Amino acid sequence: MITTVVPELPPITPAEHSRILTAPRTAETHRAILSDMPATNAVQLGGPASVETQSADFPVAAWNVERCLFPAETADHLSLIAPQIVL
Repeated sequence: MITTVVPELPPITPAEHSRILTAPRTAETHRAILSDMPATNAVQLGGPASVETQSADFPVAAWNVERCLFPAETADHLSLIAPQIVL
């Protein structure tokens, strides 16, 4: 559940990153880890645009990465369509 609106998402700390990589691969563990991380309980509002203007048509991808267990494979798959926005 998103609890905070921030101008910039806080980084994932090295300790949090290590916890993600070494934790058991279960839904319960996933929920517990994410509930403890400020970066996963906030939404960033605003920030610099990556392009001056946006054309009328642009690729957008919505992807459920299933607890981000396979980030490299997900990135490879998404790179084939090169979305400008990923949700």
